[in-house]
Order: sequence, then C-alpha cells, then structure tokens
Amino acid sequence: MPILKGKGGEFEALAHMARSTASSVTPLIEAVPKSSATELDVSWFVREIRTVWPLSEMVVIDLCHLGTAGQPALWEEVLSEARHYQAKVVPVVHFGDEASVVELLGRALAVDRRGCCLRVDAADLREDPQDLAIWAADLLADLRIEPDDADLVLDFGTLSDDQTVSRATERAIEHLERLPRLERWRSVVVAGGAFPENLSKVDSWSLTSLPRREADLWAGLASRKNFFRQQPVFGDYGVAYPPHTRPVRANPPPNIRYAVDGHWMVLRGRKNDPRGNEQYREICRIMSQLPDFGGAGLSWGDKCIAKVVADEIGPGNPKKWRAYGTSHHLEYVTSRLASLGAP
Repeated sequence: MPILKGKGGEFEALAHMARSTASSVTPLIEAVPKSSATELDVSWFVREIRTVWPLSEMVVIDLCHLGTAGQPALWEEVLSEARHYQAKVVPVVHFGDEASVVELLGRALAVDRRGCCLRVDAADLREDPQDLAIWAADLLADLRIEPDDADLVLDFGTLSDDQTVSRATERAIEHLERLPRLERWRSVVVAGGAFPENLSKVDSWSLTSLPRREADLWAGLASRKNFFRQQPVFGDYGVAYPPHTRPVRANPPPNIRYAVDGHWMVLRGRKNDPRGNEQYREICRIMSQLPDFGGAGLSWGDKCIAKVVADEIGPGNPKKWRAYGTSHHLEYVTSRLASLGAP
C-alpha cells in the first residue's frame, strides 16, 4: 500500500501506472491543503482521483491533515463528489476521530458498501495489542461494520534510524502475533517511511545512498511470517517524507530520488547554478549509466528519465521530478514484492 500525498507529482505518477500494477495495489492518498492549514479544493481533489485511478479499483482517502474543524461536512462533500465521479473511495478512520465524523462515516459506509480503513499511528502502536483490539472493536461497532469489511494499517510513520526500525519491528511482530481475530480483517498493512524531509544534507553532485528503512522493517518481519494468522501487506511513503509539512513556496535544485535494492540513490544539482533546471539532464545521464538503473521499460518515470537524457523532452520541474521518482518507486517496489516477496 503506497501512502501518497495528494499532490500533482504523485497524481501524475498514478496516472501512468501500468494497469497490471494498479490492479495489485491499493493506494492511500492523503488529502493535503494547497495553501492554508485546512483548505482543500474538494472537487479538484476527487476529480484528480477519478482521472488518474481506474474506476474498477478502490482507493483509500485520508483527511487527517485538514484539521478537525468541519470534518463531517468535508467528508460529506468528498464522498458526495466521489459518488458523482463514480470513484471507489474507501475512507480512513482513526481512533481519535470525533463522534460526529464516525457517525457520518457509518451512514456513508451503509450506502457505499466498500468498508473503511482503520489507520493506527505510531503512538497508538505503543499500546498493548489487547487494548488496541478493544478500541478497534468499539470503533467498528460504532461504524456498524465487521473486520471483514475493513483494512487495518499499522503505520509506524517516520523510521528515522536503525533503533527506530528495531523498535517498530518488535512492536509489529507483537501486534501481528497477539491481536485477537487478526485473520478476520480484510487486509493488514505494516507501513513506514524513511525518506528525509529534504535533501539539504546531501552534497550537490555527490551521488548519495539513503537507506530505505521500511524495507529493513519488512525484512525483520520475514523470519516470523509463518507465525502470523494474517500475512501483512507492505506499505511505504514512496519517495516522500512521511509527515505532512506546510506548503512552502520554494524552488529546489534539480534532483532525482531513485529506489534500488535496500536504499535510494539520490543526486541533486546546485540551487544557484546558471543552468537552472537543465542540470536535470546531467543528473539523469549519471543515473542512467548506473548498473541499478531499471531501464526505460520499467516504468513511465524511467522512460521519461531516458527521454530527458536523449533530449526528447525538457528537463521538467519539481512536480515532474517527483512524478518520475514516484512512478519508478511504485513499479519497482510492486514488481519486487511480486517476484521476491521483498520491497
């Protein structure tokens, strides 16, 4: 389950995902404001989902970054627009949601009949599995649905260092082994992300390896998977920093974020280089010559990288760079999970 911010670059990557890949993954899209702390253009947001994602496939939506004020009305508008555009939206619920939100979603679930997604954050995952089970049962009862119609996401958020990964692995194993009736959930996802907030600590024109610690978390579960009553689904945050940060008008230097086995290869240009965005051509050329480059046939993003090198398309902009990196990441991780069982 890729957890993606509802932004232009991520939407463009989803729009170009291979149909075979789209049928095997369910993205969780976080609605994020374009400017103010809570503002969301609902019609644009749902229309983008309708445009980029196949109507036959479900998509999970989370409004957690839009504040609590007016959430019921916002959910009502989102779900109404989704019905209008025939998008198969599955709403995310949290333990901290207000009663008015739970009541509205309960009514919506009875109409749409696609269930919901319970997303449990890192703080709640520090609680005893028995307590989580009681909270989950109470919440599902309020929503008037059974676990069979709900996805459970154990979201460990930012995996900032190896110690965090170790603790998250221990907690994930404990929950996967001890949560009552785990096998009844429609799916159980273990998610986390390690991409940094920005690339300020990466030297310009220095090809840098950044650890994909979510892959380490997944590897830590592999030795215990035969003991789990429900096999977990892998989840990550693509090539983005897990927490939502307020929109900032910025013009970052050209950069590439490229997933390979166990890490990302990152390369960025200089902010004040007179070549500006044209630096991206050299960045793509360097990346395309690496043994780990997947080739133009791996994903739409890889194809675009190859076209930039061949001077067939322009060097793009920050939105395009995020789209190319996300596209590669989605296809690369999905194909590895299908063939190797590891991201």
